Amino acid sequence: MLSRVTGPGEHDEDPLESGYEIVEDDPEVDEAEEEVPDVSYMDAIRVWASAAWADGVIVPQEAEAMKRIIQGFPLEDDERATAMGWIETRVELDGSPIGEWPYPVRLRVFQAAAEMVACDDEVVESEQAFIVKLRSILRIGIEDAGAFLGPVG
Repeated sequence: MLSRVTGPGEHDEDPLESGYEIVEDDPEVDEAEEEVPDVSYMDAIRVWASAAWADGVIVPQEAEAMKRIIQGFPLEDDERATAMGWIETRVELDGSPIGEWPYPVRLRVFQAAAEMVACDDEVVESEQAFIVKLRSILRIGIEDAGAFLGPVG
């Protein structure tokens, strides 16, 4: 499992690359045959904003977590403004290639989304449905997902 678990927005270095062990190889991807797509900070932030909006409202804990996340990434000014706008205006998962990212990155994105959903200590049905959908999109194994779900799952 992971060597260190941080909450949304708690980062020492690059939020997608620091502080974790590789959990497992992705059984569906043969790296020798497929090129690894670029990992977009904005796509990751959009996932977490979507998680915050999964119940239809962003509570103060979610808004603060999103602000920490956004400030923790090396974004251009226009990207940062767009991401901050996702705190005020509902955003949903889009057609980005997040399911093609390397498995350890997908796992960390999933973990942070599960923590975002649970950060207000109340997980409703729409948030549970979001996590199920995200797990499917990210192709996260149920065993790995279970390590992060706690009250979500």
